[in-house]
Amino acid sequence: MLTKLKRKIPRSVFLGLVRTRQAFLRFEDNGFPDPDKVIASTLAIGGPITAERLLEGVRIGAVCMFPRWTLPKQRGILFPDRLSAPRRDWSRIRNRGGFRLTMDQAFEQVVLNCADRPITHMTPALINAYQELGRKGHAHSVETWNQNNTLVGGLFGIGVGRVFRVISMFRRENDASKIAFFCLVRHLERWGYAFLDLEYGPAYMMKWGASVIDRSEFACLLEKYRDQTTPEATWVVDNDLALLTPHRNGIAESVH
Repeated sequence: MLTKLKRKIPRSVFLGLVRTRQAFLRFEDNGFPDPDKVIASTLAIGGPITAERLLEGVRIGAVCMFPRWTLPKQRGILFPDRLSAPRRDWSRIRNRGGFRLTMDQAFEQVVLNCADRPITHMTPALINAYQELGRKGHAHSVETWNQNNTLVGGLFGIGVGRVFRVISMFRRENDASKIAFFCLVRHLERWGYAFLDLEYGPAYMMKWGASVIDRSEFACLLEKYRDQTTPEATWVVDNDLALLTPHRNGIAESVH
């Protein structure tokens, strides 16, 4: 097939297809290709989706946008102690009120809600792999419940050492995912996590204290912290951090 394509497309495009095919074959046979030899941002294409492969992907910094595995040239990260909230966000959340937060109490529901959108890369196999990571304690969720005890927002992610990657967030009511994120960061800071991996670094997170670094700098941080241990064993919302949101001046208050 590639021989036929060579006659019809420019040499540069053909060579790109060959490299991509080689990456795919290495991915199938020997795990991930060498991250130092990534082509543009594509590390690999296709391959089986398993919990073990997802976990290894987080360890080397690969982002799964199935069927592509990428190493973004720029990476969003957040150091927990740099979390901030614009005053207008804080005021709206405080006035909204009525939320209750939990951790790891509805992990599978959170994953399914994150996948329930018109356009998603989360295939059934990917969802199953994430849920397996949750059962094994490698992936965790934060849930936001309203006054009717209905799940209205949350997020989930995967931890490796002192690094936590936020995979996806969802909301069914205003600010429900935002307060889950603030709660997560406050707890990660207390538990000694070094930073949050925000993958491509959504622009709205920049106003929360996140920053963008290049791929090489991210790789150095990841290598430094991915094998370090954190003290917590079970993810439970600490009472003194429950339903708290940070403010720029460091003051924390309840949303009730």
